[in-house]
Parts: sequence; structure tokens; C-alpha cells
Amino acid sequence: MRNTTIPVRLVRSVPTAIGRPGMSAARQHPRRDPEVHPNPPAPDPAPPTPPAPQTDPPAGGDWASMFEGEDPQKVREALDNSRRWETRSKENFDKAQKWDELLASVNGDGGESPPDPSQLATDLTSERGRRTATERELAVYKLAGGLEANAAALTDSRSFMDELVQLDPAASDFTEKVTEAIKGAVARNPGYGATPSGLGLNVPGAERTPSDPPTLEAQIAAATAKGDHRTVMSLKSQQLAQTSQSK
Repeated sequence: MRNTTIPVRLVRSVPTAIGRPGMSAARQHPRRDPEVHPNPPAPDPAPPTPPAPQTDPPAGGDWASMFEGEDPQKVREALDNSRRWETRSKENFDKAQKWDELLASVNGDGGESPPDPSQLATDLTSERGRRTATERELAVYKLAGGLEANAAALTDSRSFMDELVQLDPAASDFTEKVTEAIKGAVARNPGYGATPSGLGLNVPGAERTPSDPPTLEAQIAAATAKGDHRTVMSLKSQQLAQTSQSK
């Protein structure tokens, strides 16, 4: 019987990795095994986005690009309105400066001081009193001519004007009250009449005797020559009243 020798091939065994059964060597590599490094490093941040490039505005003379797509007529009207508002603003600024200067001159401190209410009330009362006195005096001049009274003499009389102080020019019977006051004054004192006795005026060029009563024209001429404007007004009122009565 023939002896047969069977060659035996020796295979070098690879040592198994120490760890859990079935874990390969590749999974235990410290750089690739996620279980060995549970907290991997954060990725690098993304680079910042560069800012958008700024575009320069069109040049002042480049009207085509500045108002591209706009109606030329509307653009022209808008520019005209802008110029008008600019001019008006400058004018208002000048007026405001003049107003500030006026306030500074009035107040004396260069600033706008609040008005004093009591002073304003006093000024208002005084102004109303002056206006009322003027209305009474004008009423006397208006009515004296028709009553043959001397308006200038009546308004110069303090006692007569004191009688009119209580009369309200806005009252419905104001004219009637003034008429009664004028008649009473002339009755008490004939000197308040339009042509008091013994009055003679020598007017150059007038052919009359001194005892003749002067005409209204002569009296107006004499008063005008003397610069007595109040008498002139009174005489002209009488002249106007006589003219109205003659019609």
C-alpha cells in the first residue's frame, strides 16, 4: 500500500480586535469610529456674504437717466412747484425774522413774552371808550346843522359832552337822545346856536355890514383861514343839512 502525504497549508490567523464581539477593526479606528468620539468638531462657518456694490447716483446733468420713464411735462411741473415752494419758504423766513425783531423791540428782552391779561383788558376798555366818545362827537356834528346849533362849541363844552356819556351809540334811541340834548343846550345857552347874536366876521371881499349875519360860506372860509378844522366840519355839516332840507 502506497503512503500518500497530504500537504498541510498553514494559514496565519489574524488576531481579533478586543471589544464587543463582531466589531471589526475598522470600526474601532479612533478617527473613524463615531462611538469613540460622540461629539465631533463643528464645521467651519461659512464665509460672510459680501455687501452689494453701491451704485452711484446719476450725474446732475444726466436728466435722461434720472427721470427715465417719467412724463417730461409732469417732471417740469414738479420742478416748477418745487421752485415756487422754495421761494415761498424764503419769503416766510424773512417775514418771521421781521416779526421776531418787532417782538424784541416791543418786549425789550429779545424774546416773546406772554401778554398780561389784566393789561389787555385795560387796553381794550380804553379803546372802546375812545371809540364810543368819537361816535358821540360825530353824532353831534351830524345833527347840529339841522338844529341850528354850533357843533364845535357843543363838543368843546365839557358839561354838554358829560350829558352824553350815559348814551349808548348802539341803542335804537341814540339819535333821539342826542337831538334832545342839543336842543336843551341851545335853549339854555344861546351861545351854542349856529349864529349867536352880535357875531360878525370880517371876511375880505365880502360886501356886508358888521351887523349882518355871516353866511355859511363866509364862516367856512374864515375857519379854513384860521386852520380851525373842527369848525369847518361843523359848518359844512350845517350847509349839507340846509341843502338837504331845501330839496
